[in-house]
Amino acid sequence: MSVDEFFIRARQNGGYWELVQGGPVAKSLERLLDGQAKANSCLALKNAIGKAKVPCEAALDGVALRIDR
Repeated sequence: MSVDEFFIRARQNGGYWELVQGGPVAKSLERLLDGQAKANSCLALKNAIGKAKVPCEAALDGVALRIDR
């Protein structure tokens, strides 16, 4: 399945989906505790990166990137 096909199907079906090895996979909804744990982890990483002064950044999941090869 191409990325374009995936986006069309995901919009039609609703819910939360991700493309894994060329196929759509349904994701469960996130609970409050899941979100809090991810936010705390990201904050800790951001603080560590700031102290280390390295050229990178931390981001929560949910950020979608389309990579063309």
